[in-house]
Amino acid sequence: MRGNGEGIIWRLAFEFAPAAIFGSAAGFASATALSLSRFDVIPLSTGGAAFAVSWLILRRLGGGADPLPLANFDQSGLERELASLAEEMQRGEELDELVLEDEVLLPAEDELLLEDALATAQEDSRVIRLFDPASETPGHLQARIDRHLRTTARPELSDATQELHEALSALRQSLR
Repeated sequence: MRGNGEGIIWRLAFEFAPAAIFGSAAGFASATALSLSRFDVIPLSTGGAAFAVSWLILRRLGGGADPLPLANFDQSGLERELASLAEEMQRGEELDELVLEDEVLLPAEDELLLEDALATAQEDSRVIRLFDPASETPGHLQARIDRHLRTTARPELSDATQELHEALSALRQSLR
């Protein structure tokens, strides 16, 4: 069971378990052949020796799987530049400035152009345009909200105590 733990279950299944079965069979056979108790010294040592020998043989034969080959990928120029920059930073070299020499151009077909003019809002509209430069300042909006909250009448809250007691008693009755 060498390695870094990869496939430990399979190694146990194909090395340890068959060796344990063979060792216990050899110990049982020696106990039966010599007419001794199964837990006597001779059957236990025979089973332990058979287990050790078979485990070593299985371990030697199961040399392990070869590591999977990894393909080499070509790095782009930007990735190579970033890798060299990271190496310089790890070495502790002090960088004066970062100069980007190449301009990255996006394809023209992905550009989004807003050519349509937006319609102006009506005077009685309740829509607030957040990015309209002619809109009110946040202080004005807060003042309008506060004024609305002060002047608008709130509905009376009903006292539903009696209805709550009736619902609870009906629930108690249904549970009995």
